[in-house]
Amino acid sequence: ATSVSIPSTLVSVGSNAFDGCIKLKSLSFPQDLYKLGNYTFNGCSSLTSIQFGGDVTNYGSNIFQGCPSSLTITRPFCAKGFDQAPWTSVKQKTYNPAPFSDVSSKAWYYNPVSRACMKGFFSGTSRTTFSPNIALSRAMIVQVLYSMEGKPACTAENPFTDVPENKWYHDAIVWASSQHIVSGTGENTFSPERNLTREQAAVILTAFANRYHDLSMMAADLSRFSDAGDISPWAVQAMRQAVGAGLISGTPDGKLNPKKAITRAEAAQIIVTY
Repeated sequence: ATSVSIPSTLVSVGSNAFDGCIKLKSLSFPQDLYKLGNYTFNGCSSLTSIQFGGDVTNYGSNIFQGCPSSLTITRPFCAKGFDQAPWTSVKQKTYNPAPFSDVSSKAWYYNPVSRACMKGFFSGTSRTTFSPNIALSRAMIVQVLYSMEGKPACTAENPFTDVPENKWYHDAIVWASSQHIVSGTGENTFSPERNLTREQAAVILTAFANRYHDLSMMAADLSRFSDAGDISPWAVQAMRQAVGAGLISGTPDGKLNPKKAITRAEAAQIIVTY
């Protein structure tokens, strides 16, 4: 066969997987593939095109041994695993995995938005738009973290009266609450559609991150920010940790803007720093 059907759920390819497939001309791998073994395409003398949907960060040796010099790989421009050997010995073409009409290649958020979408943490607000400058809702940030965690099954009881079971964010919020990543905004309420403020983002993001890394030792001194006194008491420690860990940074004029709503572009930038 000159081509092979690859399952969309494939995450790794073993050593010598395509060894000696001399008639094989093209391959296309899904977004979640991250690992290739030794001599993966050994002896594929007719192979001229391989497309990767995501970032391959774990790979063996002599992957392309015996492949023709005309072999070209096509990969997302923002995938970093391809920037070193053995990939640099092969011709490469790049593409934008998130071709949104409202995300200019010159915008500061072009790379983070593309990377966040490539990893499946964000999606567009339509097929052609990302809406980078609109405010992120409380439900949206929880859905992003739920996606990062692999959308685990959750049988916990829903503690919020304003998070109905038929809403897209139900599972994410119930899971996040059960993991003590989020709490409500009032008695039995979560306010899922309310804009997420920067200080709320600090609390949620550090609660998520502290499950894997102790950020307490990274807590920053906030005295250099002129509006540090505007941070709500319940968010001060989280903001110190978020700034110290590089999750949230100040503005050029030395402010944290703790009460300001965080945008989708800003959230994408934060998420890709994890």
